[in-house]
Amino acid sequence: MIFSSHKKSNLSSTFNIITLVMFLFSTTPNTFAIANSIDIEGCTNPFACNYNPEATIDDGSCDYPEEEYLTCNGDCINDINENGICDEAEVLGCTIPQACNYNPQANIDDNSCDYLSCLALGCTNPNACNY
Repeated sequence: MIFSSHKKSNLSSTFNIITLVMFLFSTTPNTFAIANSIDIEGCTNPFACNYNPEATIDDGSCDYPEEEYLTCNGDCINDINENGICDEAEVLGCTIPQACNYNPQANIDDNSCDYLSCLALGCTNPNACNY
């Protein structure tokens, strides 16, 4: 069958459109995505509190917990005795200020408080008559 030039032109255009569509869909998704990607700035470190899985460019905005033993919300990762103090931050010692061996850094009392070693028993002045 012989086509008129008008019909032949329409058939050629249809063929070109079909070829283009087939090319676009046959291109691997990664190749097509890279060619059409948009750079997104943000934190690209998955261990950061504000990690953005969609970020393609690290902009230096990553935030981390204040201490390595805290979560991003400030909660303890390890607190075996469930006292609200992270195991890594526990300091054992005497926590009673009136004790001779009071430790102001201690946050867990270990029953080591001593009340006698700092008491002066008797007169400590060597010039006194009751020394």
